[in-house]
Amino acid sequence: MKSRFPSGWILLLLLPLLWMGCQTAEPTTPSTTPSAVSGSDTKTLREITVLLEQWHRAIIDRDSATLDRIWADEYRSVNPTGQIVPKSDDMRLVEARDLVFQRLVVQNVQIPHQTRSTVVATSVTTASGVFQGQSFGGQFRNTVVFEKRIGGWKAVWGQSTEIPPVATP
Repeated sequence: MKSRFPSGWILLLLLPLLWMGCQTAEPTTPSTTPSAVSGSDTKTLREITVLLEQWHRAIIDRDSATLDRIWADEYRSVNPTGQIVPKSDDMRLVEARDLVFQRLVVQNVQIPHQTRSTVVATSVTTASGVFQGQSFGGQFRNTVVFEKRIGGWKAVWGQSTEIPPVATP
């Protein structure tokens, strides 16, 4: 029987960007669809969308160096089970070999809030796969806070919430 939540660990990857990537026998290309929101500028939207695409690719390739560049040292995430997870734990999960994404689609990337030095980005992720032999899947609404620093934007906080399946009558 397919579980929607095999463990809190698997859901760490579903953050913004979680928002993140796929790993199959033949790695798939991450899919990120940006959309404009009033009040956000298109240059920033493009920059954030590129970061999310790099985040995806880094998950697929298990590229810790890229994630280390995107995630600030103090990066934390809140997964759908409510656990607060430090960057070091997210990095260990990315490097593990017992996680396989069979499907991951990130859509509706938006910036509902922006200042000169802070961006709140939101997206919706649909994901399925296997973690330590247990199937998982679902749809998630993700929020990531980026801060503008020397060298560009850094993710400082992420959060993911499951979108309950629509009940059919």
